[in-house]
Amino acid sequence: MKIILFGRGQGGQMAARWLPAAGKLLAFADNNPKKQGTVLGQVPVISPEQIPAMGPDLVWITVLNREAVLKIEGQLRDLGYGGEIRTLNPFRDLMDLRLAQVRLLAAEINAAKLPGAVAELGVYQGALAAELNRLFPDRPLYLFDTFRGFSSADVETERQLDVCTRASAGDFGDTSEELVRSRLPHPERAVFCKGHFPVMWYKKS
Repeated sequence: MKIILFGRGQGGQMAARWLPAAGKLLAFADNNPKKQGTVLGQVPVISPEQIPAMGPDLVWITVLNREAVLKIEGQLRDLGYGGEIRTLNPFRDLMDLRLAQVRLLAAEINAAKLPGAVAELGVYQGALAAELNRLFPDRPLYLFDTFRGFSSADVETERQLDVCTRASAGDFGDTSEELVRSRLPHPERAVFCKGHFPVMWYKKS
């Protein structure tokens, strides 16, 4: 079976490890022009427009955002690809690909004995913070968040730049510093940095 993985990010790299021995990975496809033309593990990264000519039996969409998956499925059909399409959604209900990637990176960092603190920007209820605290029990853990949800200023900026059209001020507000602290296995290592930390967005030309 000839396979193309759509998405050269964390999901695509994890999916590449799951492919059966009988599967031949032709390429990664990605909509990001900066990734197109590169190579990942000796596998080329192509533009979606190149997919039909390569004749894959399967295109596996490896991005995690469900809305993005629907857009990519439509994009593939509009490009004339008529083969099988699979997504990560069935796996997403059972596992966290991003967390698996974090665990792999943590193992490498600890094995190499690299020094430094750990930080997370955007903590919400502390699920990832708790895992980082467990993976790095002897390191300071800096947690940056409003701990009261999205700010109206950030939501308005994202709408103006067409980055996110569904978010509202106060989303993800069902959290608190106390809630996050209660989930940490080593709360004494945590440094809570409560405030507004705006993200810089750049509008596509």
